[in-house]
Amino acid sequence: MLPIAFASNMDPAQRYLIRVDPVLAPIIKRVGALKPLRKRGSLFEHLVRVMTAQQVSVAAADSIFARVQAACGGRVSPASASAAGIEALRAAGCSGAKARAVHELGERLATGALRLGGLARLDDATVYQRLLSIRGLGPWSVEMVLMFRLGRADVFSPGDVGLRRAIERLNGIGQGLSERDWKAVSLQLAERWRPHRSSACRYLWAATDGDIVY
Repeated sequence: MLPIAFASNMDPAQRYLIRVDPVLAPIIKRVGALKPLRKRGSLFEHLVRVMTAQQVSVAAADSIFARVQAACGGRVSPASASAAGIEALRAAGCSGAKARAVHELGERLATGALRLGGLARLDDATVYQRLLSIRGLGPWSVEMVLMFRLGRADVFSPGDVGLRRAIERLNGIGQGLSERDWKAVSLQLAERWRPHRSSACRYLWAATDGDIVY
């Protein structure tokens, strides 16, 4: 039984996922409304937040980003990241590759060698192609930008470890599969969630790691 307040305020994604997926339904009812996205503010700061979150836990990512923020003088901007330098970013907890990627991106944006304005007006495929060309942003990073910064409703991230762990536990599938086979199985499973795969991902994360917002 849904709480009256939540039932009356469910958005279309919640209603749809409850209807099509009996595994997600109780999670949605338990978690309720998801946290709002960080769709405003500095795009560069968001990109750095996503870069620092790659291949680490949510808690570790938050800790590293806080130290990067401190190394940048309290505000993460292209100019402050460029001025901080690679060694300061490494001392803040970034790997060598991440530190170089953050520093390089800051320099390119600060000097105007790279411009990222207008992403919100582009379709998902074009955003994906444009961001994937930037050093330090792989498929997972771009999927997080699409989902959390641009608020795209139908994004799925088959390479996310947390999603795989949740899907394996809740659906009893995927254990022992190769990365290639897992991707095929998870993409097929995620078809039932279209056109609300982003919300499905967030509820799967909420079931294991809490309501994540990058």
